Amino acid sequence: MQPSFKHQGLLVGTALGVALLLALRVLLVDIDWQSPLSPVEARVIGEWSHDPSETIRSFHADRSFSTSNGQFVGVWEVKDGRLTVKYWQPFELPTDFNAAALTHSIRRTRKETLSWRIEFAADNQQIFLDRGCVLKNGRLLPIGAGDEKMLFTRVRNVAE
Repeated sequence: MQPSFKHQGLLVGTALGVALLLALRVLLVDIDWQSPLSPVEARVIGEWSHDPSETIRSFHADRSFSTSNGQFVGVWEVKDGRLTVKYWQPFELPTDFNAAALTHSIRRTRKETLSWRIEFAADNQQIFLDRGCVLKNGRLLPIGAGDEKMLFTRVRNVAE
């Protein structure tokens, strides 16, 4: 049995309403009336990659973060020598007119927070990230064992 146009309109209206509420939440709750960039944060601005054939991570002067494949967006900061990125998948309208599809679209926007100790190469064209941690219940917990450092190379500066 096909849902009526009235029922479909109600579902679309509900999805749009939820999208609007999520957008307002991001604007009102996540806006951090930001202080100017620190000298260390200014060095992070740009596009970085650990492998030129893979995803590029962009750090913008407004402290927003995005990946070149569009999979993740977020915000970032550097405090006490640690780069912290709070990221999520952008909201997409459901592909179907049912509660499960709407729930899936909303669930994708769940935020995760990762943090690494950051070091810069002398030429500011490379950064080393190590001791990755995930933020759980207000505590930074190590992601994995070992002293591996990830090397990222600047792909280009972002002029903003």
